[in-house]
Amino acid sequence: MTLIDGIENSRKILKTKVLKKPVEKVVVVGAKKVNNSISASGDGISTGKFIWPLPSCRTISSPFGYRWNGFHPAIDISGNGVYGKPVVAADGGRVVETNYGWGGGFGNYIIVDHGGGYRTLYAHLSAINVKLGQAVSKGQTIGRVGSSGNSTGPHLHFEIRINGRSVNPEPYVR
Repeated sequence: MTLIDGIENSRKILKTKVLKKPVEKVVVVGAKKVNNSISASGDGISTGKFIWPLPSCRTISSPFGYRWNGFHPAIDISGNGVYGKPVVAADGGRVVETNYGWGGGFGNYIIVDHGGGYRTLYAHLSAINVKLGQAVSKGQTIGRVGSSGNSTGPHLHFEIRINGRSVNPEPYVR
C-alpha cells in the first residue's frame, strides 16, 4: 500500500485465498412472512361487551381525539415486536367489509358488524384471516398487525363505531 499525505494512493494484492465458497441467496429485508390463512368461522354471537383486540400489546401509541394532523377516530395500539402479531375480534359478529391495498389510507382492513348499530374496524393489517360474510367469535384471530396504507410503522388502528359514528374505544375495552 502506498500513502501520499496519509491517503491511500495504491495497493498491491500479494495473495488471495477463498475461505468459503459464495452461495447465491436472496435476502428480502422488511418482508417477514406472516400467516395469511383464513381462520374457521366462529359463532358470530355478540355479547355486547368488547375485549382488547391485540392481546400481545396494551400500549396506546396514539389516542382517540384531536392531534397534530386533525381528528383521530380510533386508538392506535403499538409496541416493540408487534408486527405480525394476532389481532382478535373484540366481540362476535359478521365480517361486512375487508380491503387489501390502500383502503383510503387504512391499508388492509376489516370491519365487523356486531349488531345493534355497533361495528369495529381493524386497520393497517399485514394479513387478513377472514373473508367477507364470515361469522367470527369474540377473541378469534381475524388478522395480523402490519403497517399497510398511510402508516408510520407497525400498529393496529382500532375503531368502534355506533350507528356510523366513531366513539372512543377505551371505555369499551378497558
